[in-house]
Amino acid sequence: MNFKSKPPCRFALRKEYFGGLLLDFETTSYELITPKEFQFLKKLKDGESFFLQDLQNSELKGSIEKLQQKNIIQVGYRGKLLIVNIREIPTPRKIPRDYLSAPLKVFDTYTRRCNLTCKHCYASSGPNFIEVRRTLSQTEMIMRKFYEVGTLEWNFTGGEPTAIPDLLDAIRMANGFGMRVSLNTNGCWSSEISKKILTSGVKEIIISLEGREETNDKRRSTETFKRVVKTLNQIYEYNQGNSDKKLEVVLNTAVGKDNVCDIEFMVRLATKYGYNIKFVPLKPSGRASKNLSGAILSIKEYMEFAKRVQQLREDPEVKESGISIVLRHKDLFCPDYPDKSNFPYPFNCSQCSALTTAMDILPDGRVVACSFLMDRPEFIGPNILDVSVYNAWRHPTMERFRRAQKQDCANCRFYMKQCRGTCRSTVLLCGGKIKGNKLIGKDPCCFKDLLS
Repeated sequence: MNFKSKPPCRFALRKEYFGGLLLDFETTSYELITPKEFQFLKKLKDGESFFLQDLQNSELKGSIEKLQQKNIIQVGYRGKLLIVNIREIPTPRKIPRDYLSAPLKVFDTYTRRCNLTCKHCYASSGPNFIEVRRTLSQTEMIMRKFYEVGTLEWNFTGGEPTAIPDLLDAIRMANGFGMRVSLNTNGCWSSEISKKILTSGVKEIIISLEGREETNDKRRSTETFKRVVKTLNQIYEYNQGNSDKKLEVVLNTAVGKDNVCDIEFMVRLATKYGYNIKFVPLKPSGRASKNLSGAILSIKEYMEFAKRVQQLREDPEVKESGISIVLRHKDLFCPDYPDKSNFPYPFNCSQCSALTTAMDILPDGRVVACSFLMDRPEFIGPNILDVSVYNAWRHPTMERFRRAQKQDCANCRFYMKQCRGTCRSTVLLCGGKIKGNKLIGKDPCCFKDLLS
């Protein structure tokens, strides 16, 4: 495939244990479909004849109308239904009985090199980090493997991805496969890099910022706050002049005791630009485990933090701005949290994305259960260059992590309604372990017992 061109088919059909997924590579979205809908589309794709007038009283009528609106199904001579612009994802020999057949998103730790040495870096990245990296052609080979099994999104993270000269080519490759490309970055860009990234085809930019200038620079280094604000301004100006190609921006803040007092400042900054903001709890991984272990919020502090996040969501100025304030973990004060407990796994908000909807890969191509565990060899699997996506996805190392059952979530009134439950990686990073098929240990962010 010429990675500068889009894939020939906009839609893809993928079989799953609950029926199937209809994947849209133009909007990079997906729709869950029932077994009957999947079989109908497969038969239509295989050339079996169906006529619209014969299905007017069928339970498939609504589905057909919806697919007509998307121009997947067309009505031909004498009402014959025709299916167009769709490919079928090869079905693996064995479909998992209770999770997806393949990931929908890849978190690609493109490098662990970085132009900064932040105190809280979960990847222990730095300018002199020594690593084995795959070549650009190997990256294309890996992307092709994921495209062929229906992966819709590619997130470049690190380290600092912009430190690698071939990043722009890799972004074009992902775009060529029809994937939605996002970029995690520290935002400390040169003017040259800034211009190239803004026009690279990236759809979403997640920029790390830890708080006010003094707070941020204490964690990262002097002048980084000013450099990030310069980048925020450059993106804002680009968006103002390219309303049809606006880039989505998310400010990302790892919250600990040293910057929790700055969360309102961060929300106001996000409101000023119209950017979304995501708060994540500081985890004891990478350099944070040594430099900031004492900065991890206590359960009570985390509860107060979550309460304050909800108060800021309800602030009139913030509501009017239309920005989203995302709190991925333990959002127990949010009344608008969607209850998806009746959806099939993993769309029921019972887990984070690690090995449910997404797969993490390292700079050399090896897969890892979760990026926060990249320095734990027991959670690293095979190199995706050497195996199929299906084999990597179901590798015993991945299964061990995926099958570790949470011990305190099943009967919790918040689970799958305002909380995705215990974070396996956090428990493991805090001294927990997997014993048999059980996750043993406490999630330090769980404050359900403090609520009446």
